Amino acid sequence: MKLANQFFKTLSMRNARLAVATVGLLTLFVFTPATFFQTEAVTNVGKMPKEAVAQIKLITVDGQQFSLASLRGKVVVLDFFGMRCAHSRDHIKETMTQFSEEQISKGLQLIGIESESSSANQVREYIQAQKLNYPVAQIDEPTFIQFVNSRDLSAPQTLVFGRDGKLLLHTNGHSAQNEAAIRAAVQKALDKQ
Repeated sequence: MKLANQFFKTLSMRNARLAVATVGLLTLFVFTPATFFQTEAVTNVGKMPKEAVAQIKLITVDGQQFSLASLRGKVVVLDFFGMRCAHSRDHIKETMTQFSEEQISKGLQLIGIESESSSANQVREYIQAQKLNYPVAQIDEPTFIQFVNSRDLSAPQTLVFGRDGKLLLHTNGHSAQNEAAIRAAVQKALDKQ
């Protein structure tokens, strides 16, 4: 009988601990803002970026400075990539380096954004090796999060902005569908006067 009482007492203590842990976890999830857990981008397609984001200065490894605000009137493609990411390399080769001089003369501004905290010399070597024909800046994680409006920092991620500064497209990852969507969004925006 003592053994049975001890068993039920231990079982009751375990159940009480389990109940307290469950209530604690539920409280955490109920009272923690959803943005804390957010990994996928909140779609801002059709919207202007926050003014703080539009004013962020992107300084390229060759010293040029850009901001979304200063580029209004152009079609802007911000391409976040990782130098050690095979998907980023494929994406750059299949899409980013395929835009024509004619598209650039019509107001297309491409900016690559290296997001792995490599040295400027490593980025310059990568630019040469990948034959990038557009400027490349570097940013830190908090800035990346501001641009993509997500804690998902996977690469590649591409943002396409229209001449009016509104976000037209946000793709995450490399796929035939994403590459086609980027090319189509850019051409449509360039055709729109």
